Amino acid sequence: MSEQSLCVTCQKSNAPLECGVCKSAVCKNCADFLAEDAFQYIDERPVILNGLVYCQSCYLSAIAPEIENYNQILAQAEDVRIFDRSQTKETRLMKRNEKPLQVKNCLDPQEATMKLAYLAALKNFNAIIDVDIKTTKIRDGSYQTSECSGIGFPTNISNTKIERDRKVRGN
Repeated sequence: MSEQSLCVTCQKSNAPLECGVCKSAVCKNCADFLAEDAFQYIDERPVILNGLVYCQSCYLSAIAPEIENYNQILAQAEDVRIFDRSQTKETRLMKRNEKPLQVKNCLDPQEATMKLAYLAALKNFNAIIDVDIKTTKIRDGSYQTSECSGIGFPTNISNTKIERDRKVRGN
C-alpha cells in the first residue's frame, strides 16, 4: 500500500480524490466539496478556490474564511442602491469620480445587476448610478440565447442626501 492512496484524514486505503490545496489523497467520506457556482459573482477566482475537493484541514483553514468573506460582501451587495440612467433627477448631484464598473457575459439582467452590486460592495461603495444593462441576442443556427452586459458608476451616498432631495422635489 503506497502513502499516496491513504486518506490524509482517516488513514483508510484507496482514497481516490485529491485535495485542491495540499494535493494529498482524500476519501469521499472525508472530503469537503465546493460547488462550481459557489463564487458566481467573482470574475476570476483565486487559485486556491479552483479546486472542487478539499481535505477537512485545508477546507477549515483556507476555504471557509474565503466563503465567509464572500458571503459578507454578498450581503453588502444586496444593500447597494441601484440607479439606472432614467433616474437622472435623483442622481444629478452625485459624484462620478470613479471609473465605471463593467460586467459582461451574464445570463440575465438580474445577474448583471448583482455582479455590478458585488463589484461596488467589494470596493466599499454603497450605490451604483447611471446603470445601463444591455441584452444581446446570440444566434447559432436555429439555437438562440441572450447575453447581458452592464456598466455603472460606483459612488457613496448618504440617506440624508436622498431624503433631502425627495423633500425638495415633493416626492
